[in-house]
Amino acid sequence: MDHNIIDLTRFFQERIELEDSYVGKAVTKTVNLGSIHVTSGQIVTCDPFVLGDMEPFSAKVAPSIYPVVASVIHFSDNNDERIGAAMIQFNEGSVVSGNWH
Repeated sequence: MDHNIIDLTRFFQERIELEDSYVGKAVTKTVNLGSIHVTSGQIVTCDPFVLGDMEPFSAKVAPSIYPVVASVIHFSDNNDERIGAAMIQFNEGSVVSGNWH
């Protein structure tokens, strides 16, 4: 069993209520961002404000067009919204993190 796999499904469900002593109360919503056309089969992720040569993940995907979805977090204490997570939907299975290095 791989203990490094984290189930991220919860972040991509509508109206999940979160509460934390640091950020207060928040609610999730999903937003379809369009599609990404993967031509090489290689995926790179990074903060868009951090530039530099980023190496692709070792796992490859089939070249195709994949939908991209964001989990937007609405903070009720200050009426702020931020993207909490984003995902490329490679298939209809579970949303997981792990073995992407």
